Order: sequence, then C-alpha cells, then structure tokens
Amino acid sequence: MRYIAKKSEILQVGDARFKQNRFRKVVGYVSYAYGTLLQNPLPKRVTPDNQQDIIQEIETVVHDHLDDIVWFYEGGYLYNRCLRLVSIRPRSIKEINDFLARLADNERTVQLIFERLSELVDDKVYAEYIVQKERSHNPKGDRLIRQKLKEKGVDEDIIQKALSEEYDVHNAIRKQYEKKHDSMLARIQKKGSSNKKREFKAKMRSYLFSKGFSLVEIDEFFDTIDNI
Repeated sequence: MRYIAKKSEILQVGDARFKQNRFRKVVGYVSYAYGTLLQNPLPKRVTPDNQQDIIQEIETVVHDHLDDIVWFYEGGYLYNRCLRLVSIRPRSIKEINDFLARLADNERTVQLIFERLSELVDDKVYAEYIVQKERSHNPKGDRLIRQKLKEKGVDEDIIQKALSEEYDVHNAIRKQYEKKHDSMLARIQKKGSSNKKREFKAKMRSYLFSKGFSLVEIDEFFDTIDNI
C-alpha cells in the first residue's frame, strides 16, 4: 500500500523529534502530492546536509498553501461525509459542527466545509422538517419538539416560527390516547385498583404529558370525551 503522509506529519517536519525514516516518507509524499507547488524539486535522497533546506521548502509550501493542504488531507473527505448526512435528512448547523468537531483536526477545516455547505445546512429547513416529522406519525406536543430543537442549537425565533404552523393538537392527543388506552386500562384492571377511573386518568395524563403536550391541552382533551 502506498504511504500517505498525515497532515500533522507534514506540519511538524521541522520538529527535532521527528524520526528520520518517517521524515523521508513525508518528503517523498510532499514531492508526489505537491510537486507543482514547490519552488525547487525536493531531492530524492535525504542527508544531514540537505535536511534543513528540505524542511524550509516544505514549511514554505505549508505556509503558502495551507488551505489546499487542509482540503486535500481531510476537507474533501469530511465534506463528502457531510453531504451523505444531509442527503438522508435535513441537519442543523450544530449537528454538523458536532460531527466535524469529533473528526476534524483544526477549525480551518470546519470553516472550509461550511463555506461549501452554506446552501445545504439551514436551521430553518431543519426546524420545519422536525416539526412536521414529530407532529405526524407518532405525534408529539410542542414542548417536546421545542426542547429537541433547542438541543440541536436552533434559535428560539426559528423554533417559534416553525411551531406556528397550523396543528390540530386535540387530534394528536387523541392518537396517543387511543394508542395507549387498551394496554393501560388492562393493567389497571388486572391490578384491581379501588378507583380504576381516577387511576386511569392520572396515568394517561402523565403519559400524554411525557409526549410533550401541556397540562392545559390534556385537560381540554379530557373535557371533550365522556368516558373519563
């Protein structure tokens, strides 16, 4: 397998602790990858006499073309990984930042990637997606949705606007109520509670609250049904 020098290795070529055999590999790789950027071709043979000149030449290339080097080593690879992430579903800026913080070697890599992702990563689009998703198949209340969006770094103004879309909250509560009704009632009856109606209502109220609906919304829903 062909040796590929790490960016951190190229950036530390002047370090006295850098091992000689590793240095030779780095020189060979710089010659291969950045030959057109070098003012003078690097010698094929590294000796104590020419090592300092080689270090100076590499450091000049690193200084003058740092963005190119950063992109060559990790920027392009991480950018493609970010593209895969946003192709699956919308992502918040914080999500991409957190992802890159675990993998990128430096802040400049993150900056270069975000310059290219500016039109693909949008907190407004992400918030609208999450609100629609959380209100549909397994509907949640706005309190839980708001909390999720805040954890993903979305600004309050964007959250508020996304949540302002028309939403039949009573119908959403009804779906969760019907989903849990039979199993919850069966457990209470099996336990032989002395006041099944009160216990059922208390447990259902707690369950619906855990789904993000407010106590006011839950009580208003209970007022619309006769069997509670």
